[in-house]
Amino acid sequence: MEAMQHGVACIASHEGGIVDIIDEGETGYIVPMKDALALAEKVAYCMEHRDLCHEMGRKGRMKFECEFTLQRFEERMCDILKKLV
Repeated sequence: MEAMQHGVACIASHEGGIVDIIDEGETGYIVPMKDALALAEKVAYCMEHRDLCHEMGRKGRMKFECEFTLQRFEERMCDILKKLV
């Protein structure tokens, strides 16, 4: 989420909730865990396609603003607590 917050295209491995955060091909890429070659290939691809990665970073920033800010977290937490009470 830090990369998204700063408008940077994400490249991460399939770990935990990451696949629910990164939209494959839209805000970044998911590579297999412990696959250094796949990671290197995606980094090289991003370096060769800077305009595409810039757009991914922009979309990631928009997603961050809509879903992952502290304000949004607080709103969701309040909604959950209200449902429980």
